[in-house]
Amino acid sequence: MKKKNICIIAAVLLVDPKNDMKKKNICIIAAVLLVALAVVLYFVLRDDGEAATTFDPSMTVVEDSARGLKLISLDTIAGAYVEDGSDTVSENIFTALFQNAGGSTLQLANAVITINGTEYRFDITTLPPGAQVRVMEKDKKQMPETFESCTLSAENIIWFESEPSLCEDRFEIIERSGGLVVTNISDETVSAPIYLFYKNYDGEIYIGGITYMTTVEKSLAPGESVAVVAGHFIPGSSKLMYVYVP
Repeated sequence: MKKKNICIIAAVLLVDPKNDMKKKNICIIAAVLLVALAVVLYFVLRDDGEAATTFDPSMTVVEDSARGLKLISLDTIAGAYVEDGSDTVSENIFTALFQNAGGSTLQLANAVITINGTEYRFDITTLPPGAQVRVMEKDKKQMPETFESCTLSAENIIWFESEPSLCEDRFEIIERSGGLVVTNISDETVSAPIYLFYKNYDGEIYIGGITYMTTVEKSLAPGESVAVVAGHFIPGSSKLMYVYVP
């Protein structure tokens, strides 16, 4: 029951011009009602305070469109905004921590978190089963101060039909800061283009919904190597996700 309704009901019961009860009975009833009202208001106010300022993942309603995604937490961080590749430094970046709760690698999800009726958008790419990723709000909106309701949906969600791979039977890839060296170790020429996809991570968590890509733009004969620029790639903080040859 809402606080306003509780107060109105109590007032009606305590002040009723048609009530012909004796004063003694009225005082007893009034005292009992006041005690009950105080107890109810205590729990209502306490619960409202917690719900208004703290996000509880269990409050999230996951719609069918987002099946396979799990919302772990919401937070505000300071650092580089990575989702658009600009790396603009900010002190108030609204982030959501997602987990792939499905059985295959997520290729793309345009996730929407609706909080208190307001939509917040998070784009997720290349997330293996069981993995977690901290994604920054696409439109750079600030995290809300209250959490009365939360719904997770997806405007678009695509899963890899077959699991992506590094094509280790065809390529040897050496990691360097800001670059990669790709060698064709197969017995056949591999025609260009050759796409290499990678993400950054911190500990066990991927950072950013974004997946970076670099391209080998020349065909590689058996044993041939080529170095390519891979912006944002840092050995130990970046991970090759998969290689794709059309």
